[in-house]
Amino acid sequence: MGSRKLTVMRTDSLARPAGCQVLFISRSERERVPQILAAVKGSPVLTVGDTKGFADDGVIINFVLEGSKVRFEINTDSADRAGLKISSKLLQLAKRIVPNPGARPGP
Repeated sequence: MGSRKLTVMRTDSLARPAGCQVLFISRSERERVPQILAAVKGSPVLTVGDTKGFADDGVIINFVLEGSKVRFEINTDSADRAGLKISSKLLQLAKRIVPNPGARPGP
């Protein structure tokens, strides 16, 4: 098994997402999610969040609390658009699979 170098960067600017492979979007960025996703559109960037509704908004993997357990949701359309393939084993473990971002049911 090979080793990989991990570099963690904190940024408040979307000007340079190039080279980023995983982008965590924090709860504090709730209002900016559309702009953040637009900044990485077409790039093979795995977007990750931990806020209710983020998977519906287009974030690829969203962690959610279910009681005292951490589960995750996967947005397969967003993964496809980013050119990322989600393994079938990971899909089986997901709490919920969101096929269409922004397709929230109306009131």
